[in-house]
Amino acid sequence: MSLVSTLQPPLPGTMPDIAVHGLARSQPVHTSNTAIYPAEHSTTFDLYRPAYHFQPTSNWINDPCAPFFDPSTSLYHLFFQWNPYLNDWGNDTLAIAWGHATSANLIDWTFDEQPALAPNEPYDFKGVFTGGFIPSTLPKPGPASDLEPSAPLVLAYTSVKAGGVTFKEPYNLGTETISLAHSYDRGMTWQKYESNPIVDGAPSNNVTGWRDPYISYWPAVDRLLGRSDNSGLYALISGGFRDQGPTTFLYKIDPNDLTSWEYISPLIDIQSNSRSGRWTGDVGKNWECVNRMTLRDPDSELEREFFIISAEGTENINSTSTTETGSNSSMVTRTPRYQLWMAGTLSTTNQTTVTFAPLASGLFDHGNLYAANSFRHPVTGKLLAYGWIQEEDLPDEIRAEQGWSGVISLPREVYLQVHSNVNGHLGGRDLSQVPVFEPVGRTDEVDSYSTMGIKVECDVLHSLQSRAASHASIAEWRPRAHDLNNGAGGGYRRDLALNDTAHFILQSSVRYPANSTSARVGFTIIHDAKQMLFTQISYNPLKQTITVDRSNTVRANATEIERTINRRPELAAHTLLTYDKAGASSVEKLDIVVVSDNSVLELFVNERTVISTRIYVRGTSSVGSISLCADGLGAEDVVFENTEVWSGIQAEMRQKDN
Repeated sequence: MSLVSTLQPPLPGTMPDIAVHGLARSQPVHTSNTAIYPAEHSTTFDLYRPAYHFQPTSNWINDPCAPFFDPSTSLYHLFFQWNPYLNDWGNDTLAIAWGHATSANLIDWTFDEQPALAPNEPYDFKGVFTGGFIPSTLPKPGPASDLEPSAPLVLAYTSVKAGGVTFKEPYNLGTETISLAHSYDRGMTWQKYESNPIVDGAPSNNVTGWRDPYISYWPAVDRLLGRSDNSGLYALISGGFRDQGPTTFLYKIDPNDLTSWEYISPLIDIQSNSRSGRWTGDVGKNWECVNRMTLRDPDSELEREFFIISAEGTENINSTSTTETGSNSSMVTRTPRYQLWMAGTLSTTNQTTVTFAPLASGLFDHGNLYAANSFRHPVTGKLLAYGWIQEEDLPDEIRAEQGWSGVISLPREVYLQVHSNVNGHLGGRDLSQVPVFEPVGRTDEVDSYSTMGIKVECDVLHSLQSRAASHASIAEWRPRAHDLNNGAGGGYRRDLALNDTAHFILQSSVRYPANSTSARVGFTIIHDAKQMLFTQISYNPLKQTITVDRSNTVRANATEIERTINRRPELAAHTLLTYDKAGASSVEKLDIVVVSDNSVLELFVNERTVISTRIYVRGTSSVGSISLCADGLGAEDVVFENTEVWSGIQAEMRQKDN
């Protein structure tokens, strides 16, 4: 196993020489990194708390960091940006730290009430920012007896020693550096490397940012640089160049000495705030948390390079961020930023620089998820990603009362989605204006296309469904006259009663006839017994748009401050493909998965269009129902198939015994 030659385990009964802010080195500490935070927390307010999305007991969290699976202990590890003392991102005296949680199944989590890494050194005094796990430090497959007990697990993180690290300010070179932390007890405690930082800063002071290392093997780059596959490690550090555009900086790491990083080149040249129409997000002015992955289709052996990108400083912002007129003008707005993905090819010049040319792009999430971070499972080979689902839709007064901010998404499996026999989509025969699809082959009048597939990890989804307290289903529903909805909204409606509409998962497929694609379909989530509070999820095939309408989620007697909760609609461009196989035409089914966990909603459509959002319903019970809905021309020709709802889902979030 590749080791960091300069990292050695501490002697038995000793602690590494780690300075703790405000304490002399000779004073005893709880662990090497955690003594500056008291164990006491503010009283939590659980009205909006999720049941099976990860979220610590209290206070602020944001980016997921350095997720990995350790096959020697069969435990998943998840770190996250955390302020364990305040319900805000941080301040001058309590900068952001890393929290840590472990799980055997990606559902039930045990978390430590003290941070795994705290900002307690001169080089990270202003914050322990996002980073990644170094996969070469995992044990190789084999009997447990073959493990080297002295081999550490190693993390790389962004160590911040001063301000001036936002794209809005002139960059202060050297304020962001790269540091390492290591664990000799299989990830239960972490110590900082004594010679941190190991990379002193950005390659230029003309950058907009330089942070969030992501480390992986990368055979495609090995081959470009004339090396054998998996012979080296590579790091991406996110940022951009001022007055030019965002990018990610590529570094080569010596797997035998993880302190040896060699800068290769910026990986992409793209103009600030560029965008390919309604199907993609603005690329912004600065990138954060850039992840990369090589995805392969097992059936066709097609392989593509993908990036997941957090873009800040965007000018084109989605509907939830706009300032609307009239009664909606008082709603809080979101920070303009996007969670993107790109697919493309790599090239090199004289085996000295590496560049990436995008061929397809889209939004990894169309809602309020940001700072996605991923890892390759060392046993199954699956590529799993988490994201930070934000609390920005709440006004500060309610967020302060709540006592906690931010949730981590369910783990998402990312894969290469390939479609064959495609002859068009709902907008016509030409898919060249839909950049989420890349043409990868053509036979006569039909094509094959690839795109990024995104779904809830299968084992997690099935396990959550198996925990449900109740289950309801409708095998098939064809709207008919007796289903006409005579109430508000009109159209056709079929109700499905639930025992719990606060914690459920819904799955359904809608089949459109080949000659009729204008009917609007969807679901209404009714939050209260009087059916006054509801959320509507709908698909409009003419506009090729998925909408999550949250406007009817506030009580009639709501307070003035409650009325400022952001309830603007979430929108996502989404088309259905059309196929021609053996002369028969068909339309792709609309496959929908709704994951609802109290205030958290994650919507997956055809495993490629995702919306994460928050639904803040106050003063109701969890008893309600779900309605299948259809209206418009051709509504009686659509068919809802295999609609199932699992409700009353719970998970365990347990505090670690220290």
